Amino acid sequence: MESLRRVASSLAGLELWIIALGVAPVLIFESWLPRWAICVALAAIPLFWLLRWLGRGALTRRTRLELPILILLIMIPVGVWAAADPSLALPQVYRVLLGVALFYALVNGLGSPGRLRLVYGLLLPATIVLALVVLLSPINHLDKFSLPLLKSLNERLPDVFKPFWNPRYISANIAGGLLAMVLPIAAASSLGHRRLLMRPAWAVAFLAGTVALVLTESRGAMAGLACGLAVMGIARSRWFLALIPAAGLAGLAAVNWLGAGRVGRFLLSDSASQAIGSLEGRVELWSKALDMIRDFPFTGIGLGMFDRVLDRLYPLSPTSPLIDPRLPATLNVSFFHPHNIYLAQGVDGGVPGLIAFLALVVLLLTMAVQSVRLSRGDFLRPLAFGLLGFLVVYLVHGLVDSIGSFIKAGAVIWCLFGLQTALWLYLKQSKDSAPSPISPTEPTAVPASPPAPAAPEPIADDE
Repeated sequence: MESLRRVASSLAGLELWIIALGVAPVLIFESWLPRWAICVALAAIPLFWLLRWLGRGALTRRTRLELPILILLIMIPVGVWAAADPSLALPQVYRVLLGVALFYALVNGLGSPGRLRLVYGLLLPATIVLALVVLLSPINHLDKFSLPLLKSLNERLPDVFKPFWNPRYISANIAGGLLAMVLPIAAASSLGHRRLLMRPAWAVAFLAGTVALVLTESRGAMAGLACGLAVMGIARSRWFLALIPAAGLAGLAAVNWLGAGRVGRFLLSDSASQAIGSLEGRVELWSKALDMIRDFPFTGIGLGMFDRVLDRLYPLSPTSPLIDPRLPATLNVSFFHPHNIYLAQGVDGGVPGLIAFLALVVLLLTMAVQSVRLSRGDFLRPLAFGLLGFLVVYLVHGLVDSIGSFIKAGAVIWCLFGLQTALWLYLKQSKDSAPSPISPTEPTAVPASPPAPAAPEPIADDE
């Protein structure tokens, strides 16, 4: 029995690699693979939980997130049942299951400081690669800013990388959102990494990622990054609070100099071809999503059914900014999510799913704040600051977009959730196991002197 436990524990230690390198690619590219491969990938997820229970006596390391994640998992069959077309719900099922699997694989696989440092180090090349892919790939630019410099730079950059799943282009909003979420880690590391030689490398990654983010012209991602960096600065020093009124005055001065109309056109696209990028178009979409949540509060409209339900039950008016009169009616409605993470969760999982999601992000934000406080003097302190910035970017950018509704971006987001939780568990355990200092006013206990050896008993005389 003991040998079986050792084998099960050893196999459970491979979970992170198997999930990341085996299960994730299969579920992400499920439309390219046979059904049996998908079944094997799905079966591998609970198999590792069973191995961990057999080898280590627990299904997983305990976090504060079990209840909201359990509710999100319970809402999966409800969402499939509510979906009019279950085939459209399957990709969303894979998205949630893969996200939870990656989350717990990281939580259970990063239990030592050495592994956390390894993953932290791998984020540097990952950030650079992501920036290069965005810079050297075709992107579906909508020319939101109408700046000749950006347009000229985009035309001059070669299209070296063309994703096989969509050779035409990569989504500017998804690429911008992902860049904005990882750039806070690069910013914190370029300023606070313990090894001085690593700071220039992180600075290069931050600069390359920032240039790529600007070229995506994703205004929501830029706003989220600005908020994330501001929160990181305030967490570092309260003096950064003085920059808030200064930034407000600078903004008012820019509006006065450029003119309100020019600034409005710069920030909000208003042409028919960019209707989904305009504030008016987003408000129209958000109002329809709120109507769906009110009408289907307990079950949601069904996983993957937003565009179908929008077309059939909540049709857009002919004068809606989301309607392009130059396109056939059948090509106008192609909004797969309501461009808001909170409304997207309410639409897919109803009010129970929305409450569980809100509890999840609030708990993660609490962990991030506690990690910053607990990481003083630790090598991973820049990572703690960066993950706090990531969460702020995700929550702010989520007000105007929902890139997590797609499985590739959702997998990255859940990985960062898992990294944040693993870091918090490590820092909390380190503090709990650290010896408490002795108070200077507390008298030191004097060790008791060893008892004196007993005198030997006299030997009785037989005579």
